Amino acid sequence: MTVVVARSRVWTREECGLKPPRRALSPLVDHPEGAIIHCTDGKHPTTEAEALKYWRLTQRFHQRSRGWNDIGYSFGFNDLGMILEGRGWDKYGAHSNAIDPEDGLAWNADRHGFCYQGDGENPSQLAIDAMHFLLGAMVTRYGLADAKPHNEVAEKECPGSGVTKALRDWREHWEAKAG
Repeated sequence: MTVVVARSRVWTREECGLKPPRRALSPLVDHPEGAIIHCTDGKHPTTEAEALKYWRLTQRFHQRSRGWNDIGYSFGFNDLGMILEGRGWDKYGAHSNAIDPEDGLAWNADRHGFCYQGDGENPSQLAIDAMHFLLGAMVTRYGLADAKPHNEVAEKECPGSGVTKALRDWREHWEAKAG
């Protein structure tokens, strides 16, 4: 299997129209350990405007309904190939409160959260390329390639079978490369 890490544009928080966090965002604990991949289990945006609106609505839901400081995810990605900044790099997330049995920390504490906009069953190749871009950026930035689907760390169906398969293919690629 060949993994292509295409060049992708990252839409900043400002370009996405996100509001500032309610309070300063805390840094991730020590050195990040990897990423957890999620899905919104909702709409699949078909235009840039719709994707940006949906990202803002995700932030609003997290802040108003869940009472969180900000959108829970580090970045989002979608079938248009867009990458949307949420909390960004090196910030403590609000995407998985399950506890990592190896270190006793919540997965939020030392992992980024990357979220697919949609149910994750049939992601487009552009979405898979965007996810690969984020994962590749993580490898470049931190020298690590550990990424897990949310359903591997919590009793969830998220991020859907298609995104989970694409993530497993990516992990096999990096494991073989590390050899």
